[in-house]
Amino acid sequence: MIEFEFSRIVLAFICGYFLSLSGSLCQLVTNNNIASPSTLGMDALGVLLVICSQGLLIFFDSSVSLINISLALAFLSILLLFIFNHFFSKNHQDVWSQFDIKKIVLIGLSFNLFVGAIFSVVQFMFMALNFEFPSGLWFGSFKQVSQSWLSLFCLLFIFVQFLMLKKAGSLSLLNFGHSFALGRKLNASKLQRESLFLSLFLTLFVVIFFGVFSFLGLIFPHIIRSFGFFKTNMRAEVLWGPYIAGISLSVIDTICFNATYLGAEFPVGMVSGVIGAFLLILMLLKSRV
Repeated sequence: MIEFEFSRIVLAFICGYFLSLSGSLCQLVTNNNIASPSTLGMDALGVLLVICSQGLLIFFDSSVSLINISLALAFLSILLLFIFNHFFSKNHQDVWSQFDIKKIVLIGLSFNLFVGAIFSVVQFMFMALNFEFPSGLWFGSFKQVSQSWLSLFCLLFIFVQFLMLKKAGSLSLLNFGHSFALGRKLNASKLQRESLFLSLFLTLFVVIFFGVFSFLGLIFPHIIRSFGFFKTNMRAEVLWGPYIAGISLSVIDTICFNATYLGAEFPVGMVSGVIGAFLLILMLLKSRV
């Protein structure tokens, strides 16, 4: 008999929605199909914040939860980036149109490898000293959920929905190119910054609560665009495409929840990553890219 857990299903749906939307925003505003929260280093930043938070918990012997400290560090990091961006953009108004996205992706991937190495070393040290360590961080999972988390994610989901309804038209124009957007009197640089900050915020939120869902932010948008309706309709992609990703992640998580192996549950982040990567390879072979 198949068992269902309502809170878990809803959280899996919202996280799938956030991951897909983050990937679409990264690809739309950079006009590059390999840009994503993973390739830009956003996932790695989330992991690094959780590791630092765990270290602070042990060093100060605090009763504050790991998630609360991680969220505080995440908000601080975004605030610092926002301040830096504000002063930098003030003196370089057109800087976003001059960035080489290929170099940024290379830096992001290098940062991912760097954090992965740090993760391995720190995990070994913590285990050797018998300290608690979030070992399952690299594989996203919804094993632990609570009603307070559900309420928080639902509120954020509603907020993002209203935001996308407001910004979808502008994002669709930006997809035609930076120069085209400027010709339509759209502040393209501002929209790019806002979209990337939103993508970073949503990615950090998911990673801190549930771990890393490797490259789903890259894979989901490509899968969504394989449907004819979304292939050339960028407005539909950011408004309705993430719903498909959310439903897909909920279905895969329900299967993982029920189909255990020797009593152990497969992390949905690992399973969905394997399935998504396989589908992406098939699409690439089919299109002969």
